[in-house]
Amino acid sequence: MPERGLDDAVAATDAMTTLTGGREHPLLVDAHDAGPQDRPARMEFARRSDLVSAVALIVNTPLSRMMGNFFLSVSKPVAPTRLFDDEPSAVAWLRKFAA
Repeated sequence: MPERGLDDAVAATDAMTTLTGGREHPLLVDAHDAGPQDRPARMEFARRSDLVSAVALIVNTPLSRMMGNFFLSVSKPVAPTRLFDDEPSAVAWLRKFAA
């Protein structure tokens, strides 16, 4: 699986900015099909922490859990960030961060 680069990360954060009007919102990420991201992409997501009040990562495979744990250890996100095995649990947790 090819690494995702800075261009993809910038496109994703630009789309989030458009959808939220640049305001902080909870973010649900289904990471089970996500591939590796290169360092510039990870740093872009970390840099744009102003867009999220909390992040729930759905990691329902061993590979996605490993990648999620790696992301958390390397990027050290500012916003509360947790890994979940299923969407209902992730959404329930994110509701605490909705304005």
